[in-house]
Amino acid sequence: MADNASKTKQASTYKGYNNIIAVRIRELMKSSGTTQQELAEKTGCSRQAIAQYADGSNAPNIDKLVSIAKYFDVSLDYLVGLSNAQTADKDIQYICDYTGLSEKSIDELHSTLEMSQTGTTTDSSIVIDETNIKETAAAIVGSVKSSCKNFLDCINEFILDFNIQEMTDNISVYLELTKELEIIKEQAGVHSTLYSNAKDKQDFYLFKISKNIQDAVKDLYSKGDE
Repeated sequence: MADNASKTKQASTYKGYNNIIAVRIRELMKSSGTTQQELAEKTGCSRQAIAQYADGSNAPNIDKLVSIAKYFDVSLDYLVGLSNAQTADKDIQYICDYTGLSEKSIDELHSTLEMSQTGTTTDSSIVIDETNIKETAAAIVGSVKSSCKNFLDCINEFILDFNIQEMTDNISVYLELTKELEIIKEQAGVHSTLYSNAKDKQDFYLFKISKNIQDAVKDLYSKGDE
């Protein structure tokens, strides 16, 4: 808890256009079509204050953060950058942050799992001939269950595939090189030999990641044909 509180304080006091709070306020305003004036009126802030929050020249205090989070119906953790999940549901937040999946992807997977277990479908476009309702319903249920099971089997195969561990390692190195490039850029510049060498190395690991994905997909197709 102390660590999270420290991170929240840092995120709330840091200034700059790329400050995570400023970035997320801008994104939420854009996606919802909310103007600075509208957000100001709904949260009890001045329009000038909202403009400063959005450009990162000033940071909202905890009360204003809570008001903004409530208005957009997102979690405070999301607003200050402690989570990538907008929902206040801690379980969903954990899954999103642990797996890197979006909330929408998790909802889709959950719906798929429920259909595979219950044999139900919410597809309203399916029209069942009343004269053969039982036979048609049975066929649809069987098809849905089979499709869902195959889909989930593919996901499990992909996660367990030996290429995934190698890909994860390569992604970790790639991300470390990205951080290293930023440091070199600030200290030595983009035209330095250090930057050029690090960039070449980063490109090489990006190629390896691409190859890992291709191999994993190829393995899945091979297993599907067996």
